[in-house]
Amino acid sequence: MDTPYINKTILAADDSPANRLLLKKIFSSECSVLLAASGSEALDIMRARPGEIDALLLDLIMPGMSGFDVLQVMVNDPQLSRIPVVVITAASAEDDIIKAMDLGAADVILKPFSPHVALHRVRNILTRADNSRLAEENRLYTELLRRSELDDKTKLYNKNGFYRHAQELLDKYPKTHFSLVRLDIDKFKVYNEVFGYAAGDELLRSIAQSLPTGEKIVSGRLEADHFAFILPSSRLDAKSID
Repeated sequence: MDTPYINKTILAADDSPANRLLLKKIFSSECSVLLAASGSEALDIMRARPGEIDALLLDLIMPGMSGFDVLQVMVNDPQLSRIPVVVITAASAEDDIIKAMDLGAADVILKPFSPHVALHRVRNILTRADNSRLAEENRLYTELLRRSELDDKTKLYNKNGFYRHAQELLDKYPKTHFSLVRLDIDKFKVYNEVFGYAAGDELLRSIAQSLPTGEKIVSGRLEADHFAFILPSSRLDAKSID
């Protein structure tokens, strides 16, 4: 039966062959499972498969490179630190649990572990990781959209940004009567030729700062020396526009 995690891949690192087989049996019906017999092998697998490992199940006490050593390497690696880690340890090892959490472990599975508990803990980790990734993608999209809609010189909305936000304003307040004001700079080309483009840019910024601001107002620089703003008709003051 299909599951939400069928395309996920987890890596289980444990020096005990029996534990590795048990972990594979628990999770193989939900997602792909890779196995590592040591901490160093776990690191090798994660580095060889960048972006492919969705979670790491990590035994803390292993010969050679321990789980703590793996966590220490991961926390200092920008790529590996993104992989959520569920550590596996004995129920009595409270100090080990605290140390692992300090090193970035997301959760703990206690030995001897219940298959159902282990399964639910890893499900929760995968869900949280997905939610975090989606939140970051939405944040980046929102930031890119914001930047793409701003005019570099005046920091007002550009044409696309002005049209989109003006439409949002009209949709949000359908019972409010709005007025659209469009203005430009008379003989702006001559101004640039006489005083220089730097002075022309400063004039654009000065005009942008003089436009009305506040609730239910959207302003933008549409192109060159053309500006526009939309505001409630009740707040329109013809004298102030002159």
